[in-house]
Amino acid sequence: MSSKVLPENGSWTVGWKKTYPLIVSLSTTYCSKQNRNLFQLDTLVIFQEKLFILDAKHNAGDFYIDDDKWKIISGTEIQDLLLQMKRSMTLLRKLLRMNIPIASYLIFTNSEFYLYNDSPDLPAVFPTQMPRFLKKLNSQRSRIGVKEKKIAEQLLALHKHDNPHMCVPEYDYDRLEKGVVCGACCSFMVYKGRNVYVPHVE
Repeated sequence: MSSKVLPENGSWTVGWKKTYPLIVSLSTTYCSKQNRNLFQLDTLVIFQEKLFILDAKHNAGDFYIDDDKWKIISGTEIQDLLLQMKRSMTLLRKLLRMNIPIASYLIFTNSEFYLYNDSPDLPAVFPTQMPRFLKKLNSQRSRIGVKEKKIAEQLLALHKHDNPHMCVPEYDYDRLEKGVVCGACCSFMVYKGRNVYVPHVE
């Protein structure tokens, strides 16, 4: 019996005519530790003998790639959009320890996004390419067996809802320094009688 879990971002799922047996949505969640590393997946589509990692990007504006560096049209370098996806694919393969092909794609959802001089080999899907990409997915063999179900169950059992890198450190309220800080230097203001002194000098 097949099951279906739709991705949270439904804007680029419109047009999927086939009911996919397993679509694991791990959006904004973190999978389990692999060599003490955490990795994030937006959506993992599990087909028979093949996995697809889909990393949704909502960037807008004009971009280009220069010597493997992503830049906006003004020349300012931005974070490599492929880096996280490649890292996630590597760690997922190590985690599963299965000989199963994994394909990964950047899914650009914003029609206001444009990438100059992009290579045909770039693993990316742009808004105008969406119908052809959906047709490609629809052509995949989707008969799900024990191995594919095991992958889905393993990831859903191990994924984390919270980002551990954003944890607030433990503290004791009574031991915190309290008062009003200066807006210029962030030093605490000193009260002497009815007067208030700021430690810094303009």
